[in-house]
Amino acid sequence: MFFYGVPSGGFVGNPHFLSASLHGPTLLTGGTFGPEGSLPNLILLTIWAVGFSLWLRGVKYPNPEAISDPRRRS
Repeated sequence: MFFYGVPSGGFVGNPHFLSASLHGPTLLTGGTFGPEGSLPNLILLTIWAVGFSLWLRGVKYPNPEAISDPRRRS
């Protein structure tokens, strides 16, 4: 937000280092909300979510009963 001068989350940082302006349809630029509200960002986040869910699908949480409880004495 400070470096490029584009809005982030609907807010524009003042002061900013560069003065960038986004031209084009709101679906591509995010409009007043900023680049994180654009359609390409939504597509990229969807690809990341599917990629990580496929990559890490075999990861399991540990069995809670296998972890010893320090309060119990055996």
